[in-house]
Parts: sequence; structure tokens; C-alpha cells
Amino acid sequence: MNKKVKILLVDNHSAFLKGLMEVIQEEFMSFNLFCFSSSEEALYSAKENKYDLAIFDLEMAVINGISFHKELKLLNPETLSILLTLHKEQDIIQSVFEKGIEGFVLKDNILDELVIAIKEVLKGNKYFSKLDALN
Repeated sequence: MNKKVKILLVDNHSAFLKGLMEVIQEEFMSFNLFCFSSSEEALYSAKENKYDLAIFDLEMAVINGISFHKELKLLNPETLSILLTLHKEQDIIQSVFEKGIEGFVLKDNILDELVIAIKEVLKGNKYFSKLDALN
């Protein structure tokens, strides 16, 4: 990639957000990271900036991850998305598939899977947490 990849990180837990930043910066030093602890601030930023990839939590205050994804796609249809969650319920997983989210990573597996998910999604592939992790 010739241009710097712009990543939007959103999670309302600041310690978790900091950990995400460290994992991504360690693997992808050339990426530009833009971090927000509220979905509203992140969407406001997305009005002014085009991001290549958004990584966000399912459960956020005010605007949940599914709604955030929908709003983000209205602002920037080209932005790819990876949803993070602790939930393993089939209805949630089905909803993720139906909403067109490119990546789904269980927080239980984040250290093992986040870097792989980012690489796959940026290549144009879909990435969903390993099925054995869902049982």
C-alpha cells in the first residue's frame, strides 16, 4: 500500500482502547490511528475524514456497533468495518452477516485474531472469528 492506512478505533472503555492501539501500532507502524471513546465523536470525525477501516465495539453507549456501522456507511460507504464483541449468540452473529460488516472478532480471541482480521479485511476479504470459539 502506497498511502497511509487510516484506522478509526472506537470503544468506550479507555483501557481496552489503549490496548487495541498498542496491538495495532506494534504490527502496523505506518498506519494512522484515530481513537475515540464515544461513537458520537467518531461519527463526527467521519464527517470530516475518510477512514479506510473502522474497528469498533458492539456495545457502546448511545449508539451501538450495528447502528454505528450503518451511520458510518452513510457517511463513507468505502470504509471497511471490524466489529468487536464478547457476545457469541447466533442472532447477533447472523445480524453481523446481514449488515455487511466485513469483520467480526470475539474479544476473547482479540490478541490472536485482530491482526489477522485487519490484514484480511484490508485485502478485501471477510473475517469472522474462528467457529470453535463460538461453541
